[in-house]
Amino acid sequence: MKRVDALIVVGESMTGAHIADGDHIVVRAQPSAENGDIVAVLRRTT
Repeated sequence: MKRVDALIVVGESMTGAHIADGDHIVVRAQPSAENGDIVAVLRRTT
């Protein structure tokens, strides 16, 4: 079984792909992305 995570979108940068601020999305980890793929990035703040 692959690990998946549920996230809440923050920001308006993906509205062209119909992904809006506040949307809930499900993502899975993978080792790479191709040109044109939609990716989620984890940004840690201290």
